[in-house]
Amino acid sequence: MIQQRTGETRSAVEQFLDEAMRSGESMVQQAMNSAGEYVDTAREYVDQTAESARRRYGEAAEYMSAGVDQAQEVVRRNPVESIAVAFGAGLVAGIVTGLILKSR
Repeated sequence: MIQQRTGETRSAVEQFLDEAMRSGESMVQQAMNSAGEYVDTAREYVDQTAESARRRYGEAAEYMSAGVDQAQEVVRRNPVESIAVAFGAGLVAGIVTGLILKSR
């Protein structure tokens, strides 16, 4: 049927179809290779981001630990002043909360 419509010989039609199939396979292979490269690149970015997040978490944990240690030392050296500050902060927080709830 293809021979009749195109006027080409059977071997010419088969050769054209073979070349078209090889070309299509080549294009599919190139697309798959490109997609694989993108996946690899994305994986590298994810790994780098995860490593950076782990480092930042570690730094934050160390910073918070140092802050807690420093606060504990201040309370040990000045217990009366620390209690007064905590009482004052609680009093202010209570007043602010009461005013907010009252205004609703």
